[in-house]
Amino acid sequence: LEVAIERRVRCADGVADGAAEDSLCRSTLERGSCELFFLVLAHLDETLALRSVACVCRRWRAILGSPAEEVQRIWKASSLYAPRGRLTLARAISISRQGDKLSILPGTHTQPLLLSHAMHVSAMQGSLVSGPITLDTGRSNSRGGLLRGLVISHYYDTAVTVNGGHWTLESCEIRSSRSPSRACVGVVLRNGASV
Repeated sequence: LEVAIERRVRCADGVADGAAEDSLCRSTLERGSCELFFLVLAHLDETLALRSVACVCRRWRAILGSPAEEVQRIWKASSLYAPRGRLTLARAISISRQGDKLSILPGTHTQPLLLSHAMHVSAMQGSLVSGPITLDTGRSNSRGGLLRGLVISHYYDTAVTVNGGHWTLESCEIRSSRSPSRACVGVVLRNGASV
């Protein structure tokens, strides 16, 4: 695997061509019947890392795109972790796919969040969301989304607006950002949405 990655870096620098890269990837995979490949991937719990692996060669992209049970287990175990570096929460949500998991890292997060597809969002201890959250998966979406362990602090706007679809709010706390505690609107359901 290291050789294939090193070869990919050299290919990106123009040292080798794409055909040689794909040949090396195929031989690495075929010699081990993909066992090594899946063993390594099983230790990656970061969705972006898996997507990067899929960019190494066409064969790996095909394997990671297959509906095989082992592949699906790897994707289900992975999660996006944000914000970090240049990856903001809003950007992590926009690059996610339906069913992805997002873990919000500790800190105060003030930007509004729009989740337009069903996904699982959980907060690590020490994270606080103070921007409004809008959930909208449409009326016909049978898969529901999940918000777990979020602490949402706000005053003026509605904390969570559900514009459609089914969402589960599990162990979430909504509190006023004004002291002493003042009334605030917690969750608003629209367009046949359910929680």
